[in-house]
Amino acid sequence: MKQIYQLFSRETNLRSRLKKISLGIALFLGSNGANAQVSSYGFSQSTGNFTPLTGGNVLATATAAGATAAGLYNIAPIPVTMPFAFNFNGENYSNLVISSNGFITFGATSALNSTTLPLSYVGAYDGAISAWGRSLNSFSNIGGKTGDISTDVVGSAPNREFVIQWKNFRPIYATSISNVYAFSFQIRLKETSNTIDMVYDNGSYALGSSAISGTAQMGLRGETIADYNNRFNATSLLFGNSSIGTAATSTQAFNTTAATPGMPSSGLTYTWTPPSCFRPTKLSSNTPTTNGMTISWQAPTPMPSSGFEVYYSTSATAPDATTVASLSNISGNSVQLSTLTSGTTYYIYVRSLCSVTQKSEWTDALKVETLCGPVSSYYTGFEDSTTGAYLPLCWNRLVSSSLPGTLTTSTTTPAAGAKGIYLYTSATSTYTPSVAVLPELDNLNAGTHWLRFRTRITVAGTGTLQVGYVTNGNDMTTFNLLGDILVTNTAWSLGNDEKIYQIPAGVTIPAGARLALRTANDGKYFYIDELYWEAVPTCFAPSGITSTANTSNSISIAWNAATPIPTNGYEIYYSTSNTSPTASTSPSITGVMSTATTITGLLPLTQYFVWIRSKCSATEMSAWSLDGSSFNTICQPPSLSAVTGATFCSGQTATLSAMTDSGATINWYEDNTIATPLATGTTFTTPALTATTNYWVSSSVGSQGYVGISVPVSTSGNSGVSNLGMIFDAHQDMMIETVDVYPMHASNTTGTITIELRNAGGATLASATENVAVSPTGAYNAVPLNFAVPAGTDYKLVVTAKSTTIGNFIRESGAANYSFPYILSGICTMKDTTTTGFYYYLYNWKVSAKCESPRQQVTATLDAACLGTSEATKKNEIKVYPNPFHDVISISDIANAKSLSVMDISGRVIRKINEVTANSVNLSDLKEGLYILQLTYKDGSISSHKVIKK
Repeated sequence: MKQIYQLFSRETNLRSRLKKISLGIALFLGSNGANAQVSSYGFSQSTGNFTPLTGGNVLATATAAGATAAGLYNIAPIPVTMPFAFNFNGENYSNLVISSNGFITFGATSALNSTTLPLSYVGAYDGAISAWGRSLNSFSNIGGKTGDISTDVVGSAPNREFVIQWKNFRPIYATSISNVYAFSFQIRLKETSNTIDMVYDNGSYALGSSAISGTAQMGLRGETIADYNNRFNATSLLFGNSSIGTAATSTQAFNTTAATPGMPSSGLTYTWTPPSCFRPTKLSSNTPTTNGMTISWQAPTPMPSSGFEVYYSTSATAPDATTVASLSNISGNSVQLSTLTSGTTYYIYVRSLCSVTQKSEWTDALKVETLCGPVSSYYTGFEDSTTGAYLPLCWNRLVSSSLPGTLTTSTTTPAAGAKGIYLYTSATSTYTPSVAVLPELDNLNAGTHWLRFRTRITVAGTGTLQVGYVTNGNDMTTFNLLGDILVTNTAWSLGNDEKIYQIPAGVTIPAGARLALRTANDGKYFYIDELYWEAVPTCFAPSGITSTANTSNSISIAWNAATPIPTNGYEIYYSTSNTSPTASTSPSITGVMSTATTITGLLPLTQYFVWIRSKCSATEMSAWSLDGSSFNTICQPPSLSAVTGATFCSGQTATLSAMTDSGATINWYEDNTIATPLATGTTFTTPALTATTNYWVSSSVGSQGYVGISVPVSTSGNSGVSNLGMIFDAHQDMMIETVDVYPMHASNTTGTITIELRNAGGATLASATENVAVSPTGAYNAVPLNFAVPAGTDYKLVVTAKSTTIGNFIRESGAANYSFPYILSGICTMKDTTTTGFYYYLYNWKVSAKCESPRQQVTATLDAACLGTSEATKKNEIKVYPNPFHDVISISDIANAKSLSVMDISGRVIRKINEVTANSVNLSDLKEGLYILQLTYKDGSISSHKVIKK
């Protein structure tokens, strides 16, 4: 009874997806022969009968000594000649090698006698078929059973089967003579169809009954471990319910007593059916030229009747069944590729055409690079270079074997894209600087081109980058210095990172020499990105774009004129995106003939990026200015309406009022400069006044948000607190309310952290020391700061101290974990870290800002003709004396007095006694002059008295 567990097409589709992973492995290993084919074999499973061999050729038998030791264990692989040619993986074989560990191999190189995992073993055999691949052995004369390995031929030509049998084998290697489980299995190779059967007997105990369990490899392997087709089941699944393996290491679990996963049922048969059209193998190329190469391969057996097709591309994306071939109807096993581009990596694939409609799968990629010829212009962003001790194609990396400098392709915060190059040489003179040799350029002496690139150093100071040439591209000692480039910037910013070098007039570089870069022995760390060898422009971009005045819907800008001054003026492009315009980008503003203009029609509280280019003629434009300069419109505050003052009687309060837009807040201030309001709301009641007093009122709306990495990506920390943190710009007045930190210590649970706000000059503007929780993995803390930050640039928020109970703070050190800038639109931009290559400590900043209208003056006016009855009565009843006085003044009656205030003539309170308990008050500290003594009584009445201090 046949039972199909997997459909051929379904398995093939999954295999195709898994094969793409294997392709990456094959390319990484540099293998051109790892052409996956066994993955194309179909699989089916059935239940029949296990038919043991009754004659045939016994190749190895467990001896009597094996009863107490490891019978048939690690015996030498057994070579066998087959009675017919068998096609495996597209090649015909007449010989195979049998391993006592449950598998066979093909090819001149066999597995070792110690090989136990044939499908994931990286050995060089051509392929393997594994029925029970693991460490195995047999036994002799236990329970009347003895193990052996034998072969036989059954059936008649052309439908014979070559059978390899492992009889009475233990399912795992063991030496016990009291607990012995015996089972048998076969590999059956079928003539003509080239189908493979693996047939199992379920086995039984020859002695004992203790459970035996483990895993084994079942399936096929091609020339490498990237080419596999195997089975998998976990211990929780029946052995007979296996699924397609997902890696060369996939195994099937078994147990001799437990029903799950159990052992193979008697007669369980795995059948592997080859594809009807095999693809070629062993792709190779001759030595490429600058524009061509010859590709060769080994034709499969049988030879495809319609020949082969070739596909090649500069992209690593593999073709599929629908991809149109680059070359078709190739009758031989090689082809010449021509008209290729020099210094380029090509990926080449071949497939068989077995008929007009039947085609094999494409081979895996053969990766070949054409030779590099001299070029007149060049650009690289280093994206195609392999990370590590490599440089791009057509470059030479010259590094000393003794005390060398560093020269690598790096992913650490490049200027653009994902990669750049990194150079460093120790300041010790005995160290040898490494040399980065550029591709060969054929116009070094023409005087028409220059070298342009972006660079930075990692620590403040001055680094010297040397430009020169080598007369031998493989010998760093042939370096000749042309000139030095001084680098002081530590960040990629606003064009300050771009350097240009033009070979001086009169200098002649020898024929065949190549331009090169190296560092001086100055101990500086350099990063280089976006490198060009390009024609010197005749039309130059302006520089130094600045903002002269911003409103809620406009930005006024000015810039330095280009030299020479462009005849047709300037063109401007602006956007809320910092994506640089290209030569084909349409400008936003044209025909600007001066070096200043105003951009209007903008959105309030929005960050804009601005580029300018020169227009030297009707058709000639410069490049756009370097890096979009960033400017921000200010907010659009709500307007005030119906601002109303009030009159009051001396010693009484006044109620002022104002109206504003819905949702806005009204703020009342003591003067026009103090930042903190006295109160908020539509009305404001003054304190008791004795003179006309001015107040100020405004309306505002607030905005709040978060900036920076919200939560850590990394789990590792750093202990440094030497001014480590972030650099940011405040686009308007704002408040940093909280920041998140994650302190770490193996055993401590509490600590303190100090965080400071500093301006661009390094002066400390605010500081906070707060208690924090600590844990081994980094405890979450939202640290309250409430730092007020005026609008400005290049602020630093840094950690400056920690208690000894904190070991580290979580930080980000992998370039993939962070990406500057972090922008809270219209409020602030976190643009860099204080130490390049790291995101330090301060996560998830909570930031708020207030958009406020100009303050308007509102007046509380004293009504001089107003005198309340109660006040007049009290004034007539109460006497203060002597008047004038020297130091002490007396009050005739304080029985019902609640408080006493002493005010100057403007009404400003300079002394207040909240509880009046004595008739005399010492005012000796007052200066000579006129004062108002104001008594407030428990019934709310007020008595005011003018007194003179002598």
